[in-house]
Amino acid sequence: MTDQGSPRPALAYGLDATAAALFSSGPSRRAGLCASDPDGAWFVRDGDHREREDHKGRPRSRVAWALEATVLTTAATEPGTLGAYPNVVVGLGLGRPGVDPGATAVRVLNGARTRGFSPGPLGVDRAYSAAFATRFHLSVRAMGFDLVIDYRIDQLGR
Repeated sequence: MTDQGSPRPALAYGLDATAAALFSSGPSRRAGLCASDPDGAWFVRDGDHREREDHKGRPRSRVAWALEATVLTTAATEPGTLGAYPNVVVGLGLGRPGVDPGATAVRVLNGARTRGFSPGPLGVDRAYSAAFATRFHLSVRAMGFDLVIDYRIDQLGR
């Protein structure tokens, strides 16, 4: 409840991952060196952030030797309206790029829930819509979030 006795406004959320570059450089086959930070991996901008070749077998460009930072932000529930709260980051999780984005997202959402953030609409990109249901979708729905997801045209089914 707010000071005036009205209920706390509902929040919507956005969830996405980005590269968190590491100070160390990655492994090099040419130089025969390994990475000085073994927790990282090559973060690739396309696909699931770990595939080194595209669907035609061409190498994808590397962004950095990095960790994948999964970020949960708040948003207004109605487009074009300002809520009682600013759009802020309310959760962050780090993991290896593309290894298990669904489970990392569930860990971030659980953290926000334990800190008192109530579930609401959750907008995610295709990295999460393509995640295994048991690793992401079912857990997120069980927490009470309403998924707002996007699928490629060839993933729509019948």
